[in-house]
Amino acid sequence: MVALLIASAPLKLSDVLAELEARSPTLLADQARRDALLRAADGTGWWDEPFIAVGPDEVSLGGRMPVVRAQLSQVIPFPGKRSARAAALAEQADGARSARDTTLRGLRVAATQVFVRALFVRQALATNALLQQAVRDAQVRAAARYTSGAGGHHDALL
Repeated sequence: MVALLIASAPLKLSDVLAELEARSPTLLADQARRDALLRAADGTGWWDEPFIAVGPDEVSLGGRMPVVRAQLSQVIPFPGKRSARAAALAEQADGARSARDTTLRGLRVAATQVFVRALFVRQALATNALLQQAVRDAQVRAAARYTSGAGGHHDALL
C-alpha cells in the first residue's frame, strides 16, 4: 500500500478509508453475517406452526411379541417461542454489527498509520530531489567560477 500511495497521484485519507471500507474482505464478511442474521430474524413468526403426525408405535414386552399401536403426535402452537428466537437472532445480528465496527476501527487506525507514513515518505522523496538539484546547481556554479591556474578559484569553492 505504501508503494502504491507513493507512486500514485496524491490521495486523500478519506478516499483511502472509503476504499478500505468498500473492499475489505473481513468487513464484507461481517456485514454479510449480520444481514443473514437479520433476514433469519425477520423470517420467524410469533406462533409455531401446528404439527400433527400419525404412525405405528411398537412397545416391547420383554421378549414376548411386541404390541403395535397407532400413535398420534401433535405440537401445539406456543405463543412467544418463535418471537424469542427472533429476538435472539436480532441480538446476534447486533453482535455481528459490533464486531464489524470493532474491525473497522482497527483497520482505520492501521490505514491511517500507513497513509501518514506514505505521505511522509513521499514528502521526503520530494525534499531529497530538491536537495539533489541544489547540490547539482552549486556544482555547476562552482565549475563556472573555476579557472585553471588562478588562485581565486579556492575562494569560489569555499
